[in-house]
Amino acid sequence: MAGCIFSESRWAVCMRSDGKAMECRNQEGFTLVELMVAMAIAGLLVALVSLAYTSQSSTYNSQQDTLALQQDMRSALQFLAKEIRMAGYDPRGDANAGITVAMPTVCRFSQDESDGAGGESDGDTSDPNEDIRYAINSSGSLGRETSGTGGLQPVAENVVRLLFEYRLDDGTWLPAVTTAKDRRRIRAVKIMIQGRSARETARVADHSKMNPPLESASAPDWTPASPGRYHWRLMSLIVQCRNLQIKK
Repeated sequence: MAGCIFSESRWAVCMRSDGKAMECRNQEGFTLVELMVAMAIAGLLVALVSLAYTSQSSTYNSQQDTLALQQDMRSALQFLAKEIRMAGYDPRGDANAGITVAMPTVCRFSQDESDGAGGESDGDTSDPNEDIRYAINSSGSLGRETSGTGGLQPVAENVVRLLFEYRLDDGTWLPAVTTAKDRRRIRAVKIMIQGRSARETARVADHSKMNPPLESASAPDWTPASPGRYHWRLMSLIVQCRNLQIKK
């Protein structure tokens, strides 16, 4: 058996059973100050790790939102282009197909694609998917209307603004073509869309400049009225209307 007499220092004089003294460390553990310092350091490390994780997570989510927005916009453009390219398709020559409304925010066009039952063209544009209108719907997103749809059905929820311009046979670009005679002169359509990410993010800092800017005859202001903290993008595409190349 050994007994210890502790001093105020970290060392103590310990007595062995044979009566000999030996010096040993004080085994009283950490002081309160040391524990508090250790806890503070541990808390700081946890806070730094949490901050780094939050920052990386925010960056990842922001990048994913941007990629999703761009993909949705590209898909919407290609979808519009595919259908507008068919405007005026009239193999029988008696359906009077073509662009029927050519306004800055609305484009309506027709084609005689089939008889509505899987057969060939039937000389009219009243069958499903033959008379088509594109515009922004009442929900504020890109919509498409055709026979039997009951209004503008959503095509791309993240596309919140849509503008058209029209090139005539003399090369002139116009934001609107109001007469039937001039609409028969349309040879190409420029589609311009503005998209907004599905959710806001704290990493967006400046909405005053749209990237990339779009060239257009009407020079519209693309600055969002209520930008929030969303990602915004612009895209455009010129569609050559191959079925309108022959003057009617």
